[in-house]
Amino acid sequence: LEAYYQETGRAGRDGLSSDCVLLYSYGDKSRQEYFIDQIDDLLERKRSREKLDQVVEFCQLQTCRRSYLLNYFGDSVTQSSCRGCDICLTPREKFDATVIAQKILSAIIRTGERFGIAHVAAVLLGSRRKKVLQFGHDSLSVYGIVNDFDRNEIREIAGLLVAEGLIYRNGGEYATVGVTDKGRQFLKERQHLTLSLPKTVETARPRRVKAVAAQDHSGLFERLRDLRREIARELEVPAFVVFNDASLQDMARRLPMNREQFSGISGVGTSKLQQFGDRFLAEIRKHKDASTSETGHTQTSYAQSRSVRREGSTYAQTRDLLAQGLSIRQVAHQRGLTPGTIASHVEMMVTSGIEVDLALSLPQKEDMGKIEAAIYQAGGASAKLADVMAIVGEEFNYDDLRIVRAHIAQSNGQFDRE
Repeated sequence: LEAYYQETGRAGRDGLSSDCVLLYSYGDKSRQEYFIDQIDDLLERKRSREKLDQVVEFCQLQTCRRSYLLNYFGDSVTQSSCRGCDICLTPREKFDATVIAQKILSAIIRTGERFGIAHVAAVLLGSRRKKVLQFGHDSLSVYGIVNDFDRNEIREIAGLLVAEGLIYRNGGEYATVGVTDKGRQFLKERQHLTLSLPKTVETARPRRVKAVAAQDHSGLFERLRDLRREIARELEVPAFVVFNDASLQDMARRLPMNREQFSGISGVGTSKLQQFGDRFLAEIRKHKDASTSETGHTQTSYAQSRSVRREGSTYAQTRDLLAQGLSIRQVAHQRGLTPGTIASHVEMMVTSGIEVDLALSLPQKEDMGKIEAAIYQAGGASAKLADVMAIVGEEFNYDDLRIVRAHIAQSNGQFDRE
């Protein structure tokens, strides 16, 4: 959380209005646990698990994020709302949570308080998952008694019950949940409970990045960001060292066509004009030439496509290793990257029309069939992974889904990235 807090302070460094976006999936937790398991020092491994649990708890909060961070660093909070985080800004609606809370607490107790909330939710929803059947939890009185909430909603409500002090989370190698004394009293006395969840609205808060896109000549700003990222990787420097967002927005708005005009862009000095001017001017000219005839939405930017196809690029290295008969995980191990990163390389190459050998990276035939069926049910090659995961459950990870989706797209000659 210390590192996260430091990173959030970087938003708005250019004097522009900014949103800080936290990308989180509970599946990321197991990936981090894998790396923690490689730590030899037992004390350091324990500390790392505690830090990971704190970050996961922060990600799953249903109460003010700023208050949580301030409390974490020992500061007192007097206001109930910070009016700045997603929790406080999202309209919420109250609902009678008495019955669902009773069911969740009862399921935790009847499963022995030895499992995580994902397993508890599976029992409540009547899942036929192997783990549920293995422990005989399909014979419990709480099995399949919830049909008005889905898995994600049960997890969300469980987070609220933690905040209410009715549930506690155990850290350690295998995170579990238990019922507090207050929770047992709640059950015994059949107390009433009201909670609040985000309202189901199309857009709870307008995103500033959308407003920028509306002014940047049909996506030029994003293409310039892609080019900036590519140059930063080549020079092995942070992206803002090349140009900050304010400079890119000025380019997208003013469309300079020569060096003289480019020198008038905010943040462009003699050094940056000489070092980067020609490449950015080429991108702007290309965009302007194509803008009059462009009618469709381009999923992969010009800069990205060029990077993907360039000989010796990180994508080309991944493709060569796959062609040598290595699997996704073997390539990740050899390159010192995560399987998720290699899977994203595969997606990018397939998007760019590059043939990739996926034979050794696909799941076994039975698993392949399940995932393919779920992908087609969710919309085919354009299906969102979250929708596919909702169908298959937690039996597979996101990397498996990515590779099978890329395989389908490659076989059909199409691919729509999320």
